[in-house]
Amino acid sequence: MIRVLHSSDWHAGKTLFKRDRLPDLDHSLLQMLEIVEREAVDVFVIAGDLYDSFHPPSHAIESLNQFFLALHARQIPVAMISGNHDSNQLWKSMRDILQLASVHVFDRLQKDAFYTLKIRDESLCITGLPYPSERQLVRLSQEHETLADQRKHYAEKVAGIMKILANNRPEADFHILCAHLMLNGAEPTHSERALSLADTFAVQPQQLPDAYDYIALGHIHKRQSAKGSPVPAWYCGTPYQIDFGEHGMEKGIHLVDLEQGKQPNVRFVKLELLHPLELIVCQEEALDTIYEQWQGTHHYLKLRVNVKAPRRGLVDDLRERFGKQLLQVEIKLPPKPDQMRIYRDLQLNQPLDVYRSFCLANQLDLSPELEKTFHDLWEAVQ
Repeated sequence: MIRVLHSSDWHAGKTLFKRDRLPDLDHSLLQMLEIVEREAVDVFVIAGDLYDSFHPPSHAIESLNQFFLALHARQIPVAMISGNHDSNQLWKSMRDILQLASVHVFDRLQKDAFYTLKIRDESLCITGLPYPSERQLVRLSQEHETLADQRKHYAEKVAGIMKILANNRPEADFHILCAHLMLNGAEPTHSERALSLADTFAVQPQQLPDAYDYIALGHIHKRQSAKGSPVPAWYCGTPYQIDFGEHGMEKGIHLVDLEQGKQPNVRFVKLELLHPLELIVCQEEALDTIYEQWQGTHHYLKLRVNVKAPRRGLVDDLRERFGKQLLQVEIKLPPKPDQMRIYRDLQLNQPLDVYRSFCLANQLDLSPELEKTFHDLWEAVQ
């Protein structure tokens, strides 16, 4: 039997309203080391988005390197892939040095993306599928193609890549595919990068290969299985709550037991959160009660306060009362009747109209220069 630890979407270097989230990730990584020892884990698999940006801060790089060294000291090999938040060039530059710590990096799409390990008297082959960029896979499409055609071609190309990898894999007792993908039907938390989540560029779960014992997925921050997949395929989710779109969610990792002649046993292990995120929606008159309830909390808070009329200094008062645990305050005024009519007519594929309405509702000035910049950016994206 081989025991695999599956994790993903660490987003090291992430900040939330200027608050560094690296302590939250470090808290989770320490627990993972404890799980590795307690559960006798054989191999560690990370399904992409280890960093939050292409240029992560140095302290985030140092933290991950220390974690990899800690795993190496425990003789635990690591297989990891690049996600859409990661820089392929950064991982390429670190690939050889990380190999000395038994960390195998899949930094780009390639036809021989295999990592085979001998664990006791059994073998495990891990196939790596880093994020297949929609920009790369559809950039050669004909200009006259519709968006529907591009969606179809993207899904077909990714399915073709997975088929080639499955056909070329070396012999082994067990096979795992580690992939950073958006699957149709997956439920996002809205903390993921929006442009890579639209079902514009997604793969059908039925297109996942049936040649693997387990498919370790990354990209979606909520733990869930890939419904319709021919083999067990799971998003394990983030190891801590990335932003307030994930408030209230349990976080953890997967332990996957691979045993000859049996279906893989997938077990969720919950991680304790250093700063759980809490979104509090209330009326202004309930603020005293809310303060008493959350005074001295270790949670990070976001307040959404419904008020009957604007009150100068309310946000400053709330920040002073709640202290550093309060990360954001939203003040919601009752909409005017004419605004309600505007909202009902809004179309999400017309973002400039949505932004105009946002500015109107929040009493913000929208200058002609800013409106032109917004329009030009939207045209460039299109």
